[in-house]
Amino acid sequence: MPHTFLCGEGEPESMFRFLKRLFFVLVFLAVGVGLCAIFLPAAKAPVEIVKAVFNPAEAAFGKKGSLYILLCGLDYSYDSKAQRHTKDARTDTIMLVRVDPAARELSMLSIPRDLLVPIADSGGSYDKINSAYSYGGIGRTEKTIESFLGISIDHHVVVKSDVVEAMVDALGGVPVTIEKQMDYDDNWANLHIHLPPGERVLSGVEAVGFLRFRHDEEGDFGRIRRQQQFLTALIRELKKGKNWTKYPDLATTVSKQMKTDLRTEQLVGLGKLYRDFPLPDIHKGRLEVADYFEDGVSYLVPVEGEPKSTMRAVFPPLPNPALRKIPIVIDDYRTGDRPRLEIVKRFKDAGFGPITMRLPGREGKTIEKTKLVIHGDSPAAEKALDGLFPGIFIYTKKDQGAAPLVVLKLKATEDIR
Repeated sequence: MPHTFLCGEGEPESMFRFLKRLFFVLVFLAVGVGLCAIFLPAAKAPVEIVKAVFNPAEAAFGKKGSLYILLCGLDYSYDSKAQRHTKDARTDTIMLVRVDPAARELSMLSIPRDLLVPIADSGGSYDKINSAYSYGGIGRTEKTIESFLGISIDHHVVVKSDVVEAMVDALGGVPVTIEKQMDYDDNWANLHIHLPPGERVLSGVEAVGFLRFRHDEEGDFGRIRRQQQFLTALIRELKKGKNWTKYPDLATTVSKQMKTDLRTEQLVGLGKLYRDFPLPDIHKGRLEVADYFEDGVSYLVPVEGEPKSTMRAVFPPLPNPALRKIPIVIDDYRTGDRPRLEIVKRFKDAGFGPITMRLPGREGKTIEKTKLVIHGDSPAAEKALDGLFPGIFIYTKKDQGAAPLVVLKLKATEDIR
């Protein structure tokens, strides 16, 4: 008998329907080619899973304000007889994703595989970043990236390249726009890419070639761009109703090719939080690098200011969770249809709670000067507002027993910087 959960909207939902939503979200979090999924048998519904449905943020994040998840696509190595094996394999795709408990953002950083960095636990030796896996698996890869980027990685997802081919074929192909002729043959790696430009529904083998191709003037940069393009196309295909019945088989296929230290309840929590996240809002970026050659080998090296510059752009500071409970009231006395969305967006981006817009100016009311007033005791709000609206004096009214509330009064002639 199938288990039934009560999801946030108040309607009972079968495990299958929940998996249907969860599946494409986890794919969305995977290695740039939509590789991550999970299959939960209907006969197994531990208490942790039920809790994750009702409290997804706590299940996924615990007390952490965000999670950095390392996503790696693992390539195969080949012996002299062209037999595949994973010993000494390298990471063909590397991405770092950050998610937060409020599901306000999903940021994705692509890391070029040929980036020259010091490999962790190697005595300071430099090599391409994708070689870290061949030296010491995902543990060495995590340490190498943590040291280079100056962050702490919370979890990882590693998948083999086979999963792309299997998923795409199970879906009946994925539509993609190919911008240029792509031709490359590598008999040793059994890789043969011949794709003409134009609209095309890629088969599994063709999708692998599309994702691995880098033998043009763009090199690794073009491959990174195509990986992100394919990820979006794959998710769009997974969300189509005609493919929903294929999810259990797809999830089983993917789970055999995936290794992760994310717990099941964390995956369920992430799926619940991010199931409706709009694809265009994914914040994508890549490190700025330059070509470098040594002993006939081509590398990429970070330009001046990297990786700090790109890290700041792709992973800006997250809003203070304490601000979510502080409502905003905007009294806009300005006449006419002047833009108000910018002001609202500032508050939303900072992480404040619900926003109410009032227009007392239309009733003939006015004020002498622009004011920011905080009712209640909220040091977090004071600090955030000082950065959002520099130069505006902030009045604090510590009303006894009053809940924190921010009121912004905009006079008719005031321009907010």
